[in-house]
Amino acid sequence: MKKEKKIIWLLTGIAAVSLLVLCTVVIVRTATYPFIRTTGPDGPPRSVEPSAQAVERLAGGIRIPTVSDAIDRTDDNPFQAFKAYLPQAYPAIYSQLDTLTINEYGLVFRWPGKNPALPPILLCSHYDVVPVLNYDPSAPDAPLPGWDYPPFSGAVADGRIYGRGTLDMKGMLFSILEATDSLLAEGFRPERDVWIALGFDEETGGTQGALKIARYFEEQGIAFDAVYDEGGIIIAPGLGGIQRTAALVGTAEKGFSTIRITVRGTGGHSSMPPEKGSLVLAAEIIEQLNREQMPAFLTAPVIAFLDRIGGSMGVAQRTAIANRWLLESPLLRSFESNPATNALVRTTTAITMA
Repeated sequence: MKKEKKIIWLLTGIAAVSLLVLCTVVIVRTATYPFIRTTGPDGPPRSVEPSAQAVERLAGGIRIPTVSDAIDRTDDNPFQAFKAYLPQAYPAIYSQLDTLTINEYGLVFRWPGKNPALPPILLCSHYDVVPVLNYDPSAPDAPLPGWDYPPFSGAVADGRIYGRGTLDMKGMLFSILEATDSLLAEGFRPERDVWIALGFDEETGGTQGALKIARYFEEQGIAFDAVYDEGGIIIAPGLGGIQRTAALVGTAEKGFSTIRITVRGTGGHSSMPPEKGSLVLAAEIIEQLNREQMPAFLTAPVIAFLDRIGGSMGVAQRTAIANRWLLESPLLRSFESNPATNALVRTTTAITMA
């Protein structure tokens, strides 16, 4: 019995020492981990009050229902209207920049720079929006469930502009044009050429807009030093556990694959149904696809992101990032708990239409 007690005490001591060593290693690694320090202003992002004219120009653009629908694209009138609206809203841009139209609705602008030897940059956006459920174009002001204001009202209230497209992506489109218009008014001229490309079918794949614009640039031999498109966000301190202002710059984009599944089952009357009808079989497939997700792992760009942002996070987050060799599983579970961060660590599976 004494021998057994000695063995237990010995094993307990070894476990305690091992735990102490492990904790020491974790603490030391956290304290010495080479998080990449960034410099920049602390505090919330600088807020610039937009002019009444800028607000109205965006609101006016929201009021044009440029809906891009892969199933039933039959109304081009809104796209014609939007195309006619921009020259009225920004006459200086259309008079001072080179403009061209590609495939009828693709809008491209060139702002000549001082030094033509420098490679140009490209600013991108799109002005089509996704459909609105139960929206009736013949009754645009009719109230809809879940909408405080009609989706294409462009209502300005409570310090906000309401409507489909304010975020995706007319907000960015008008921001680009507002900045350009303001700089033109100041007499500013960029060092290098600045191109602006506005697509009209991004929500349905971009094959008629962005793709044809890209082919135009390729045919003209125009190569860009940088291309800026929609993507990241700017957050204030405290959000997401980050203790300072941060801008998320996406440096890559996921590919995608769309798969259509057709289920054929045994027919029959609902009074004498088969054991599993077509809808049951489809439901089982959907459930399996949703349950058995692709594996989660940390890619090199995500690790680089963590190395840059970790130094501005709390102790728990810094500890997990600095000790991925030990804590990668809980770190991944933390990513998986939020749809936005879950998409950073795995190939996602989404059941979108039935």
